[in-house]
Amino acid sequence: MSRFRTRLVTNRQAGSAVVIDRASGNTVYADTQTGEGSVVLTDGYVEDEFGVRNGAFTAVRGENGRPINGEYVGGDGYIRRFTNWYPQYYHFIHSPEYVGDGGRPDVFQLASQVISRTNPSGAVVDVPVALAELRELPALVKRFGDGLLKNIADGNLRYEFGIKPMISDLKGLLNFQKQFDNRMKLYKKLQTSPMCRKSGPLYNATVQGSGGLVTAHSAHPLLTFSGSIRTMTQREYWGYCNWTPSEALLKAPKSDEQLAALARRAVLGLTLDASTVWNLVPWSWLVDWFSNVGEFLENQRRIIDVYPDNPAICFRATHTAILTIDAPDYGMTGVTVEQVTHYKNRTRVSAALPSAYLPLLTGRQVGILSSLAALRSR
Repeated sequence: MSRFRTRLVTNRQAGSAVVIDRASGNTVYADTQTGEGSVVLTDGYVEDEFGVRNGAFTAVRGENGRPINGEYVGGDGYIRRFTNWYPQYYHFIHSPEYVGDGGRPDVFQLASQVISRTNPSGAVVDVPVALAELRELPALVKRFGDGLLKNIADGNLRYEFGIKPMISDLKGLLNFQKQFDNRMKLYKKLQTSPMCRKSGPLYNATVQGSGGLVTAHSAHPLLTFSGSIRTMTQREYWGYCNWTPSEALLKAPKSDEQLAALARRAVLGLTLDASTVWNLVPWSWLVDWFSNVGEFLENQRRIIDVYPDNPAICFRATHTAILTIDAPDYGMTGVTVEQVTHYKNRTRVSAALPSAYLPLLTGRQVGILSSLAALRSR
């Protein structure tokens, strides 16, 4: 059974705040913050799976990058003098306001994407599917000749499902030798030992929070402020997967000729499997907008005998919270304090089953649906 441990992280930057009575000149209250470093590291933590290599972990670190400096003379009879000082409101990490952006996939979808992108048997050009799509071209040319405006909706669909995929496949074929060489190198390595393969970025987003009014409390009421807060969260997901050769492949490595044949089949998709059939089924593309069935079937393709473990989904977020103080009695209207919180997380996720979801449609997808609706209304 896995055992998790949590370690706390605390650090402070030196800073001070002094409240002086204007009438007497006496110090009413002094707050001295001690620490080291050029920034304030507020309370953070690291939680990980003890003794597990590449296991799950979460790390949180707060960073206060814009302190209060200067002297402010208030109408309440006090002078407030600050040097690199932060309200105690910022001495601990505030949970980020993860505003839903609608398009963020769940970790199971991301795990399926990682396997799809790192699968050594993945095709660059799926030749059987491409040949089936070529039959759309003659009809497309004829319809354009009959009248572009009348058949613009039909032309859009035929472009999306005929010409556009063909152009993409031609680009892949022109790059065949490079893809073939890379696949050969990969296969030679895979038949001797496991390999970790990293996917590119899976999802990125920047989301503005709704903000609101807050009270920044401190140890003394004369250093407690009210103001408005603005937040922004930047998110980034990526992942990796370990591919392990079977015992049979390790015990009986294939010759260069055999590997070349496998690499050629993989790059060109020269196989008839469930993924090929799915791509040729009418309307399967629409199902794939709302599920990852097609991706799941692609993940099952095994031209070379290697198998993935549970993908690691990595997440990084930077949450910025800017407090604008509104304290006219203190003479501090418009003074800002900023906190930046950094989050890192890694989790291992199974992609054993396909999943369904309700995404926000892209402009291209809306255009395709509009063309379908136009054809239906004729």
